[in-house]
Amino acid sequence: MEDALQKRGQAQEARFFAHKKAELRSQLRQREADTITKEEISAATGITDDQLLDRLVNMKINVQTLTALSVVPLVEVAWADGQMHDKERAAVLQAAAEAGIPEDGPGYKLLTQWLDDKPNLDMLAAWKDYVAALAETLDADAYAQVRDNLIAKAVQVASSAGGILGIGKISTAEEQKIEQLKAAFKS
Repeated sequence: MEDALQKRGQAQEARFFAHKKAELRSQLRQREADTITKEEISAATGITDDQLLDRLVNMKINVQTLTALSVVPLVEVAWADGQMHDKERAAVLQAAAEAGIPEDGPGYKLLTQWLDDKPNLDMLAAWKDYVAALAETLDADAYAQVRDNLIAKAVQVASSAGGILGIGKISTAEEQKIEQLKAAFKS
């Protein structure tokens, strides 16, 4: 009887560890799938600056989350006054939808994390480097279109929280952040 009980216990233990091994293998495969190389980022964006590519890889930016990088400035504008208003959040999410970030994807998940907790300054610095690299890969008209589109969306996010009777729609902090975004396109 004890031998049968021991065998049953060993079988259950083996099933438990087989399940754990499968789970760990799945996590490892996912981690490998999430890993992106400089070459892949370069192919997706046209960026050739090695230092910027290294920074993006180190920040765990992958092909699926790369699109989220394009809305970093909108997140920064929304957080400019130190708080995320519901209408600002909605405006950023609308911009993300227009940029093609799928709600069920990792880029959207990353974006919602930035909306819940203000991202660190590294993210905005990486975006500024990204914009500088775009200047090298796009012609002047396309670059101006990217700039104008982004600034218009940033103003839309900033004004979405409102004000009283249309007064004070955009805070001073938001105006300053928008000016920083404009300056990033000039450098």
